[in-house]
Amino acid sequence: MKGLFALAWRFFRVRRGRAIFSVLGVSLSIMLLTVSQILMVSIENSVEEQVKQKYGEDDLRVGYQTSKLGLSDAEVGRIMQLTGVKRADQVLYPYIGQQQNLPEIMDQPLYVGINPSMLATIHEKIVQGRFPKQGEVAFYEDDLKAKHLQVGSVIEMPFPPYGKKKVRISGALKRKEKAGPTAVFDLQWLRQATGKQGKTTVLFISLYRPEQKEEVVKELKKILPDAEINKRSFMDQERENLSGIRPIVQGIAITVIIAGSFIVVSTLQMSMRERQRDLATLRLIGAKRNQLGKIVLIESLLIAGLATAAGILGGIAAAYGLQGITENIIGVKHVGIAIPWGKVALYGLGANFFILLTGLIPAFTASRLSPVEAFRQEVKVEPGPGKWKKWSIFWLLLSCLVCSTLTYLFKAPEIVYVVVGLGFALVLMMGLPILLQWTVQLVGIVLKPFFRSEGLLAGRNALRQMGRSRQIAAIFMLAVMIGCIGTMVLTSVLIQAEKDHKKDYPVDYVIHAAGASNYYHPGGLNPRLLSELKQIPGIKTAALHTRVHVITLNLKKSDPNYPTYHYFHGQKQASIGLSGLQMNDINQLTPIPLIEGTWDQKKLRSGGVVITKKTSETFGYRLGDSIKVIRDTEKIKINADLAEQKLPRTITLKVVGIIKILPVNTKDEFGMYTDPAFIVRNFGVNTLESIYYTIERPSLKKSIQNQTQLLLQNPNYSNSILYDRAEEWKKVQQQFRQRWALLLAAIAMMTGLAYFGLMNSMAGGLRERIREFAILRAIGSSPRQVVRLAVIEGMMITTAGGLVGIIAGITLGYHLLAGLEAKIFPFPTEWVLGSLILSPFIGIIASLGPSLWMGKQDLIRTLQHG
Repeated sequence: MKGLFALAWRFFRVRRGRAIFSVLGVSLSIMLLTVSQILMVSIENSVEEQVKQKYGEDDLRVGYQTSKLGLSDAEVGRIMQLTGVKRADQVLYPYIGQQQNLPEIMDQPLYVGINPSMLATIHEKIVQGRFPKQGEVAFYEDDLKAKHLQVGSVIEMPFPPYGKKKVRISGALKRKEKAGPTAVFDLQWLRQATGKQGKTTVLFISLYRPEQKEEVVKELKKILPDAEINKRSFMDQERENLSGIRPIVQGIAITVIIAGSFIVVSTLQMSMRERQRDLATLRLIGAKRNQLGKIVLIESLLIAGLATAAGILGGIAAAYGLQGITENIIGVKHVGIAIPWGKVALYGLGANFFILLTGLIPAFTASRLSPVEAFRQEVKVEPGPGKWKKWSIFWLLLSCLVCSTLTYLFKAPEIVYVVVGLGFALVLMMGLPILLQWTVQLVGIVLKPFFRSEGLLAGRNALRQMGRSRQIAAIFMLAVMIGCIGTMVLTSVLIQAEKDHKKDYPVDYVIHAAGASNYYHPGGLNPRLLSELKQIPGIKTAALHTRVHVITLNLKKSDPNYPTYHYFHGQKQASIGLSGLQMNDINQLTPIPLIEGTWDQKKLRSGGVVITKKTSETFGYRLGDSIKVIRDTEKIKINADLAEQKLPRTITLKVVGIIKILPVNTKDEFGMYTDPAFIVRNFGVNTLESIYYTIERPSLKKSIQNQTQLLLQNPNYSNSILYDRAEEWKKVQQQFRQRWALLLAAIAMMTGLAYFGLMNSMAGGLRERIREFAILRAIGSSPRQVVRLAVIEGMMITTAGGLVGIIAGITLGYHLLAGLEAKIFPFPTEWVLGSLILSPFIGIIASLGPSLWMGKQDLIRTLQHG
């Protein structure tokens, strides 16, 4: 065995240039595997830290939507003992679900009792002051501004059924966009103040690992079968926004290993051809067939071992070097580089094992080598596929295309697209040599008018060497195909995400009034703010006036799922929000989906109202119906019949239009809208709940943002909160850049593998056929013509691989999108054009070095001396 190792090492050293190219090509594969795993784990750690900073550390929330129920201390103790539970924080909502029965807290913020250590868990930040102690409370800072309060103020708050208590404001919290008015108290003190000793409404649970969530949920259902469990899926979704890259990385890893194996197979096959006489001599002096195979296997292990060592070291260095670049592309700040030694070692061993398996192919060929054939001077040309195989592949491909067309025309189920796509991929694998041969012939026909006989001769040479170049063309084909599929999928996802974002957030900027959600006494923005915003050039505005809550007196239909009901003469009635707005202004920002009727502002000003489709379906109002309403005030008793109380003046509204939803406020499903002047005239409310605006001239964006920020600093507008919804779209674009960067990195690496592989293959092929080129020189060809002939041959190989990759990528891409139930099927125009340009260019560059080397040789002397 020692002698075999020495002989394999000698063979390996004979062609140092080729050995270096082989090791370099495979090491690139290992380096990509290593750097992808290191960066993947590092980014996952960073994203996990980012998620915790953004949403808190709790992974689950279990509890009840009513304060009548709660968790006992014994149940909390059992939950804390569950496997996977890291910590559990108790939260008290003393009046949740009871607001309608307690008029004194209808206009109060949501009462919450927590422990000081829980602030990080629920992602609340004290921006001023400190956490409340006994007899203290903390509010959101904008709510304090709206009520003209400050840290240190003493206020009186109701704590039914124990009356009112004076509390001191100890701190101000940073508000999140979706958070409503909240009053935060110390847990133990709030329990005593509300008579809820030993009770917990909701338990915030942190886990050791997010993957344990489902198991913990099963155990929670056994302990609390009637409780509601919030899995906080949005946290998992944000994790998977990056973790969703993992399958891509794994797929790339497998593809890169296969590509590296192709390099090894190609290198060993070339090495065998050049050493046929050496191997034949060994056979003649007594070497056994299996010993020749072992020599080739040992050489493949040498290539794999050296490439693995170089690739892992290079990958670690590249991971540190790419840290800043990945932060900019992915938009996630690294908390540190983490090297998963286990995964790196596993991929390294896996790559070595796969390369060893692929090395069995040339090893078997070496063991079957005939000494007589080895001593022949002519170059052995592998026989091409037979006619029956060519026709079989042709009809199979045609059948797949016909099936694809039929599934599209007849809108077949997604599973049919998947099956047809898999069938096409299988036929592609079986018929790849034939497809490459046909494509080379096609490229030769196209190049014939430009290069004449050189193009024809280069095409024949490429076909003769197809057995040698097949693996290289396959690597490049894989790169182009993956690029096509990835571009189509990512573009489809991005376009669909953009449409969904515009649907959810049709307006990028919203100025909202602090305290606007207060039921009886909502806060509002000064209308002068809208007037001043309209004076800023380059923006378009619309406003939603502060809503007034009204109670119906002639409800036609009731829905048990709608919570706020009153009774009038024993009949259920509903409390609904009535808002004022200029419909034309809203429609200019984003089209209002009108179902029937009109939104004519004159009709709205004279008592008309536009309602949403949900309002119409839930309460039975139709176009032309009259809706009798009164304003809902604190004086109206909830549990008593309205007919037995002294009510405000009855106002009649007429339904003049029905819309699907108000696009600037899609959360308001039960909306009713009229003219602002009607609201002022009948309810005396002349403030704004929200102002929506868009920037029409992007060149003025920075100036407009500065002017808006300066305007909002006016003390008269201190209760205003500006939300930039374009930030949400930036997150989507960031996720797109993550995947696109990985895709481009993989394609670039595979293209590099194809480049080195083709350079290696061309060097071996030209060296093997040097006598043929010597004959061309002898009959009158110039060195430049010989070089050009070899370059055209290399160009044909990559062009053929690129064309097959484009066709296969587009076909499989459409099948994949159909299988994923995509709504958008883009054509990768830029990628196709780029591939058509780069494919021949890469072939020219890769073959130029070996071709120039051959052009410098004394070919006449080679012909004379062999």
